[in-house]
Amino acid sequence: QSERLRMPKGSEATYFSAINSLTILLMIPLMVWYVYPHLTTKKIKITPLTLMGVGILLSTLSVLAAEVVEVCRRQLVHSGDLIHQKLGNRTLRAANLSVAVQAPQFVLSGVSEVLTLTVGYYFAYTEAPPGYEGTIMGAYLLMWGLGSGLNLLLIEIVNAVCVRVSDSACFPLELNDGHVEWFFTSLAVLLMATFGIFWYLQRHYVYRSEGTAQAQEEYPLAESKSKYGATSHTESPHV
Repeated sequence: QSERLRMPKGSEATYFSAINSLTILLMIPLMVWYVYPHLTTKKIKITPLTLMGVGILLSTLSVLAAEVVEVCRRQLVHSGDLIHQKLGNRTLRAANLSVAVQAPQFVLSGVSEVLTLTVGYYFAYTEAPPGYEGTIMGAYLLMWGLGSGLNLLLIEIVNAVCVRVSDSACFPLELNDGHVEWFFTSLAVLLMATFGIFWYLQRHYVYRSEGTAQAQEEYPLAESKSKYGATSHTESPHV
């Protein structure tokens, strides 16, 4: 998508996706050293699963932001408001719209990762039975890997639907002729369905470890800065 937007001369699409990683690097210390202690001071009751639910919602907003950009971008291209942009040895038709419009989706994606993947590390470690912390955290990461695989499957399914309905793929070689917004719509629907199931389950979850058993009375993450920081390494998927 970045390559089909107006980019500064000499830049690459990967430069802008780095906003996601930068957001994560900034958010982790901000959350650990300011937000969590501030919530504890204000006696605001919250649990790790609640934070993860908020992260899923922010991820949904990130996908919807990407969809809005894609719809606007394609409308500009089809209306003739475009430029011919040279990237390396390629010349692409790009919408006359600054690539900066992608910033919100990358920022939302970064924040959502901090509230899901990173908090998930903490939750998996503190809730695991004694001696099984590594196994549980490994299973947790396995689920993220399977999610990436399912994402590829979803792309193929949406592509097949696009071909049947409009005789063109969602992700053709020439992106301007595709329907990438259909993929974003499907992803947003699945995320909202996931959020509904997750929210129901987290309301009935009973914390088992001492560190989180008092989660309804005390905010636990602020009291475990060193442990939280030690499990905050994450990789950032692209939007």
